[in-house]
Amino acid sequence: MKKISFKVKHAAISVAISIAVLAGLLLINLLAGEIDLDFDMTKRDLYTLTGESRELLDGLDNQLTLYYLAKPGQENITVFELLKQYASYKNIRLETIDPDRNPALISQYTEDSGEGEDQKSIAKGSVIIAGSGRSRIVPSVDLYNVSYTEQGGVNVYGFKAEQSISAAIQYVSTGKQVTIYQLIGHNEYTFDDFIYTDTLGKSNFTIKSLNLTTAGTIPEDADILTILSPAWDYSQNEIRKIQEFLERGGSLYAAFDLIQADLTNLRTFLASWNIAMMQGIIMEQDANRLIPEFGSTPVVFSPLYSEDKIAQSLIENKQSMILSSSIGFAETGITKRNIEFFPILSSSDKSWFRIDLNAVSMNRIITDKSGPVFAAAGAAEKSMDTGFHEGAKIIVLGSAQSFTPLPNVGSLKANFDFTLAALGWLAGGEKAVNVQSRSLYQLPLQMSGANAFLYAGIVVILIPFGIILTGLIIYLRRKRL
Repeated sequence: MKKISFKVKHAAISVAISIAVLAGLLLINLLAGEIDLDFDMTKRDLYTLTGESRELLDGLDNQLTLYYLAKPGQENITVFELLKQYASYKNIRLETIDPDRNPALISQYTEDSGEGEDQKSIAKGSVIIAGSGRSRIVPSVDLYNVSYTEQGGVNVYGFKAEQSISAAIQYVSTGKQVTIYQLIGHNEYTFDDFIYTDTLGKSNFTIKSLNLTTAGTIPEDADILTILSPAWDYSQNEIRKIQEFLERGGSLYAAFDLIQADLTNLRTFLASWNIAMMQGIIMEQDANRLIPEFGSTPVVFSPLYSEDKIAQSLIENKQSMILSSSIGFAETGITKRNIEFFPILSSSDKSWFRIDLNAVSMNRIITDKSGPVFAAAGAAEKSMDTGFHEGAKIIVLGSAQSFTPLPNVGSLKANFDFTLAALGWLAGGEKAVNVQSRSLYQLPLQMSGANAFLYAGIVVILIPFGIILTGLIIYLRRKRL
């Protein structure tokens, strides 16, 4: 028998391997066509629903329809992929509707929503949620966090489609909204001053105002009270009304500022909830927590998150808040056992607390107290039997002015997301869906001149030379066979 040469064997093996690889790729392609496998490879999981949304969808008892207003085949891939995640649940149906071909459907839901939406503003890229005899429209502009430059340019810095859609689904399926009464009559801020009102409204919060001086009692539909930097103290009669509201299971969100009159009654009231309001200002010295846009002054800083129940989503999204001229809080020396105090935001261990406000030095002086200091704290009634939070809840913040648009920075997304998370926690999980938007901000790549030269050499010279050398070696070896 004639002996088969090595070259023929090598060629036969190469052909067999090529056929096997092609057959394997064909099989994988056929299986991929039959099995719907999707993987979210985005850095911030843009196409993956959070636990809050999954819990909401798992608990749906009725059928809802999501109408995505776009021409089939021309959908926004980011929004459409997220909507497909919703449609994977049995009680959610997704339809893509061409708005130009279905004006009657859009007009119907525009009228049914009762929100005064302009039909033109919701025509393309918007989402309509319908079912249970209710509907809500999520305009395309509410799917993203947008800011505007002084020249009128648009900067898209966040993706909040899940936040808006999940809140709309909750409202349509249950009809429930959280009612917030913001107290007025003491020159307080309102959510309008923070430019939060519209966005909170789309997250199922109903905002109302209440003057306790003239109101006989706090309305029964109130879920949360807010006190936003009062210019003078509340009377004992007003404090009594707030206390009665908390005793029936209500919640309080209170924010203060450094320049205020003596708030004796409010301080005494907070002390009865194990919260001590400290007189002075937090001064941060950790360079990593100071803000260059403010000249790295120690009174403007990015706080640490001390409590993950409220700040978890900000931690996961690596969002940094900014606080300016914050007062501090601490747990009272004598505490009530049925009330749990916990920190939420704090300064670093390099900070200090300035008591002498007449001192102008930016460095530490002898009367300053060592940090860290709590810039936000909470208190909640707990069951002495189970240890779980049951009853009233309070959150206090040390710098209400930080939630207004800041000079050179504007309205901070992280500060708003903190407010949304805090209000969601105060409302309780059954009444509010607490989903934060995902940041789309990308830091620019920065490198030194030496590193740029090194990487250019690797890409332009080393890698091509390596490929040529490898090819030459393989060619010479095969030539000798």
